[in-house]
Amino acid sequence: MTFSDSVNASSSILESSKSFASFFRMGKYTDFVVATTSSDGKVSEHPVHRVILANHSEFFQALFDSPFRESHEGRIQLHFEDTSQILPRIFEFMYTGKISASIKDIIPIIHAAEQLQITELIRLGKAQLSKFLSNPDIVSQYIIEIMQEAVRLQSHESVKECLDVLAANFDSIPIDTDLSFMEFPTLIQLLSHASLVLDCEYRLFKAVLLYVEKNGLASSLEEDEYSSTWSLGSNALHRDQVFELFEKISFEKMTVEQLEEASASPLVPKQLLVKGLLISLKLAKGLPVTTVGRATRQRKTRAGRDFTYRSDFDEEGVLYFLGSQGRTTRFSNPHLSKLVQCRMSSVLTGAPENLSSRQQIATCTRCEPNAWISIDFGPSMALKPTHYTLQHGHHKDNVNMRIWGFEGSTNNTDWDLISTHRDSVLGGSFGSKTWEVECGKHYRYLRIIVPTKYFVQISGFEFYGNLKSDFF
Repeated sequence: MTFSDSVNASSSILESSKSFASFFRMGKYTDFVVATTSSDGKVSEHPVHRVILANHSEFFQALFDSPFRESHEGRIQLHFEDTSQILPRIFEFMYTGKISASIKDIIPIIHAAEQLQITELIRLGKAQLSKFLSNPDIVSQYIIEIMQEAVRLQSHESVKECLDVLAANFDSIPIDTDLSFMEFPTLIQLLSHASLVLDCEYRLFKAVLLYVEKNGLASSLEEDEYSSTWSLGSNALHRDQVFELFEKISFEKMTVEQLEEASASPLVPKQLLVKGLLISLKLAKGLPVTTVGRATRQRKTRAGRDFTYRSDFDEEGVLYFLGSQGRTTRFSNPHLSKLVQCRMSSVLTGAPENLSSRQQIATCTRCEPNAWISIDFGPSMALKPTHYTLQHGHHKDNVNMRIWGFEGSTNNTDWDLISTHRDSVLGGSFGSKTWEVECGKHYRYLRIIVPTKYFVQISGFEFYGNLKSDFF
């Protein structure tokens, strides 16, 4: 994608720069050379025009006005991070007013613009970064990579902005996300952040445990207290730092299975586990609990992600979102990637995976009492539906269901009736239709069931509503 300068005050500069663009591309009438060295030691030279660089960059303007050797020799070697990859794009901006930037490039571009003191590019880059970080789909996929770049380049302002966004979306990142690139104070800021969105304590525990495992323990630690078999990371920890990290965990909010996992790790301070168990016992008995010494912070629970219906089999539904990895890649059947599981009471034609394929493939159950099709969102997701779409399972207008129920379940055993439908016809040739429903509960399982002896001839479905998940 590209972003460009639209400030009126700069339009005259941009127009004059653009007239030099063809000269720059052909290497004509240049009077200065900027050299860079790639990570493999390869030197690249970029012939440029002093007047263009001076117009945009305070760094180059000061250089050209100085008595330094580079100014007289007409050549400078730049050494800051990522110069060989980013500098050609910086020149693109200087000559055309536009710059191509992927999500992963935005931090290096801002960093380079700050080094070269290109005011307009700094402003545009930060505006684009804020735009990226306000997009939930981008945040769920790329916030960690963006923040890694900010940390690597020591862009403190960008680190803070990413930290605020990560805290507000902490429950949307994968539970096994590696945060070991963060320095210890940065992680403490995240764990103590007033806007930290946390859906379960186990997520926080896994983040801390993986951080300690990845970074390792300083050699001065007592070997009978912690294992010292890990290789040290760049942020090797001391005993008091490990304790401070795990002290951020409210162990009393974890399940028995999760506490068993925590107790099996030699890294988790046992006194904190005991403290958490005591608090759990007191809470179970209705006894008062004191939290003296525990860091306090505001905890929020995400309300879930909303999916709004616009048209049949649009790109706004839950299954499309899952199959396209948050609308970031080409759609792939989420059943085949095991993100969901589609089922049929029996199979006459087709296969269960057709239901989430968004294709027109003849699919039908056998004619039987209480025939059904269903979807399982897995243990980490639950949907409170507002709309659902069905697609007829044949290219001919036959075997149309006339009556069915739409049901939800949390355990695949006990089913709640969400809505019933009578005399509704989907139409032939894989026709589709969408129904609005009222539902006040999130369900892991949803199904279409025919209460009489009949077929369920449906080849596809899609769902809309509020989706809660541990992973995005």
